[in-house]
Amino acid sequence: FKLIDGTFPDWRRVDPTSTSKALTLAADELAKHCKLAKPVEGSHGKYRPLTLELNGEGLRAGQATFATPLSGEYQGDDLTIGIGAVWLEPVAGLGGNITMGMNANDGPVSLRS
Repeated sequence: FKLIDGTFPDWRRVDPTSTSKALTLAADELAKHCKLAKPVEGSHGKYRPLTLELNGEGLRAGQATFATPLSGEYQGDDLTIGIGAVWLEPVAGLGGNITMGMNANDGPVSLRS
């Protein structure tokens, strides 16, 4: 083990306490879509964004024309957001329902199970 010497960042500044948009879905549904996320060209397979299209026409996950329907419940204005699948996969492994809280398409996302 290595002791980390220094001040830990204040996680409260990056974890939103209240959000105007919320997506709730089953963890296995999230896991299924994470596995379908394709790597960004030039990232050597390290960055696999999962694009979520959340609007009045329904919920979709994927990338552009390859998006597939997403089963879940969304509350909020229309939103398209990309999140790294590598960050979502451990949460999806928790089981049960996952709630993703968001305020904008480029801000932090809170994940609750």
